[in-house]
Amino acid sequence: MRIVALAVVFVSLLVCESAVAATTPSTYRSQASAICTKTDKALNKIPAPKSAAQIGKYFDAVLVAIEAQYASLGKLSVPSSLAASVSKALTAEKTQITGIRVLADQIRKGADPLKAMKTLDKTMTTAGNAEDAAWKKLKISACYS
Repeated sequence: MRIVALAVVFVSLLVCESAVAATTPSTYRSQASAICTKTDKALNKIPAPKSAAQIGKYFDAVLVAIEAQYASLGKLSVPSSLAASVSKALTAEKTQITGIRVLADQIRKGADPLKAMKTLDKTMTTAGNAEDAAWKKLKISACYS
């Protein structure tokens, strides 16, 4: 019985140690940087559209990459000292995802790509600036432009 009790205590300590380790600012920054670096590489592999007909497919590919980043960042354990800034970054990123989705949908429905992009420009620029500011405050350079 004593061995079982010691085993339970040992496992509990390991779980607590893992949880604490996963929530340090340094660990969070490292994990978020890895995610953003992976996304950046994926985005760089997406060929630029060469015609108006390819723009919708381009934005679809961009969405796959940034939605995966958003989901991965959302799964990380965030230390309480970084929570407010992470929330701002992810909220701004979600705004951009929504904007890109709206843009891709409008283009697919026949909207002029330049006019559609111009319509969303202010919202997207504001969200992009807010996201960059949050990642800069967090000192996670891989996540801002």
